[in-house]
Amino acid sequence: MKIRHILLLLIFALSFSLSNAQAPPPVRDTVLHVGICGGVDTTWACPYFEEGVQYRWEPLNVPPLQDFIGHEVGISAENLTEGIISYEYYMNRTYVDEFGNFIGAFTDTIIFDVYPQPDAYVPITNFSLCPGDTGKLYYDVISAGTYLFANPTSSTFLDTSNSPLLNLFPTEQTFYELYFTNPGGCLRGPFNIQANVGAPPSVLESNLPPVICNTSDVIKLKNYVNPTTGTFSGQGVVADTVFFPNLSGLGIHPIEYTIVYQNCAFTIVDTITVIEPGNITMNPLPNFCLNDPRLELTVGNPSGGIYSGSGVSNGNFTPLDAGLGPHEITYSVEFDEFCVAEVSQVVTVIPIPAKPTITVEPEGTSVICDNQEVTLTSSQAGSYFWQPTLANTQSTTVIGPGQYYVQVANAAGCGNNSDTLEFQFGESPEIISLEALIYSNGFNTSSYSAQDGQIDLEVSGGVLPYSYLWSNGATQEDIIDLAAGTYSVVVSDFAGCSTNGEIVLAGPDTIVTPPFPGEGKPFGLPNAFTPNGDGYNDFYVISGLNGNLLNNTFRVWDISRRLVFEAINYDNTWDGRDLNGNRLPADTYFAVFESKTLDITERTFINLRYE
Repeated sequence: MKIRHILLLLIFALSFSLSNAQAPPPVRDTVLHVGICGGVDTTWACPYFEEGVQYRWEPLNVPPLQDFIGHEVGISAENLTEGIISYEYYMNRTYVDEFGNFIGAFTDTIIFDVYPQPDAYVPITNFSLCPGDTGKLYYDVISAGTYLFANPTSSTFLDTSNSPLLNLFPTEQTFYELYFTNPGGCLRGPFNIQANVGAPPSVLESNLPPVICNTSDVIKLKNYVNPTTGTFSGQGVVADTVFFPNLSGLGIHPIEYTIVYQNCAFTIVDTITVIEPGNITMNPLPNFCLNDPRLELTVGNPSGGIYSGSGVSNGNFTPLDAGLGPHEITYSVEFDEFCVAEVSQVVTVIPIPAKPTITVEPEGTSVICDNQEVTLTSSQAGSYFWQPTLANTQSTTVIGPGQYYVQVANAAGCGNNSDTLEFQFGESPEIISLEALIYSNGFNTSSYSAQDGQIDLEVSGGVLPYSYLWSNGATQEDIIDLAAGTYSVVVSDFAGCSTNGEIVLAGPDTIVTPPFPGEGKPFGLPNAFTPNGDGYNDFYVISGLNGNLLNNTFRVWDISRRLVFEAINYDNTWDGRDLNGNRLPADTYFAVFESKTLDITERTFINLRYE
């Protein structure tokens, strides 16, 4: 009974320990191949290392055959010259629980494949190319299974072939780094390679004569190039240096010039055109008006020649410089010092009509008022071209504001422009009211032959300020001191537009006879009156004066004791004006009336008001 109980307890404890122990990793009993380089000391670590796991290495074919503990192993691989050898290890992983009890163990086989170092050789590390050439880099690879890769400084270049020839395509000086490696990761290099690309000389130019005659002497081509050490080729080229026009034939001939510079050949192409000496033309020129602008002459073929003749300067023809009449213009082409051809034609410079002037009706008009019609007339006869476009007649009507001028052309089509006239649009002012003062007698003057009429004018519209001109010569807006009669006014605004108005002032047609104002009333001096033109109380009336114009004197002083009015045989006609005919200001005045007939002297204060 005791033995059975002990076994049960052990089974229970073991099952409890297994249930609480760290679980083994998923990698079990693996076989790994690891590549390493011969002749190199290498430390290799287990890729699935775990804390608390015991690692034990058992070398199988690696002398000395000595076990060691740890998840890393140090290997000193022998240096190989060829072939591959393998070092084989067992790596035991032992797992225990937290109490040190054994849980399980796994055995991994680690095989280290030892590769020899790459054995390669690049015989040339500095080479030169010409532009467009392909660089061929030769190298030797001794070890089997090796390949190379190269890295230029400016771009990535990769070649995984093991051919002994590598093609490079540099366009400028390029530095390469070449490496040799193998599947074991063994690396040899870098081999520093410099590729030099040849550049043309700083000066390489050809300035061959563009056009020559087929009758010209031979051309020594080296006289027209820089530098002069190259050779020429092309149709008409003899002995690489001389061009024969009579051998090349007519037409355009490309001439190649090749120079060898720093072991590279560089070629540029120029052309020579061979023509017959008389094979030049000149397109027809028109006749010119004297006032035509300067014309650049481009009618000669082929281009590049020289124009000459009266009025010609620097390739331009100016009719005014040439003057009236026919003129010969010559176009000449000098193909070389022995070959010149020319062609001529005659052009005529035609006179222009006199400059026209424009008369304006109404004369002096510059502002078109409302629907006013303005007529323009050219002083010269011919063909008329009004601007803006109007009737092509000698006279035309302005159609609105703007600038106007006329060109008059003669039968040859030569024209001359008038000066430009500018018209603006204006709106005429409008008379709102034109009224005359009406006195109590129903007329516009107080009595026969009186000059006390007044006209009130009111204007609107147009452009301020206004100016006024009355038929009596007055220039203010409202006029006074008028006799009976007809008055007209012209009102003009700032733009020059005007309007007219007319009014008739009526006055008594007979002399007023007694009784005088105040006749038949008791004698008395009033103390106020209002000479404001409203027809009521406009005169200072002393009641009781008879029609015989009593022998009297009436005087008025202002508050400063200045005499402002005086009348002998006063007849009740004082309207508030002073001795000079000017209206007195509204104020209080002192008056004295003396009558020798009545032998009386009366004094009073008079309140003069205009309201």
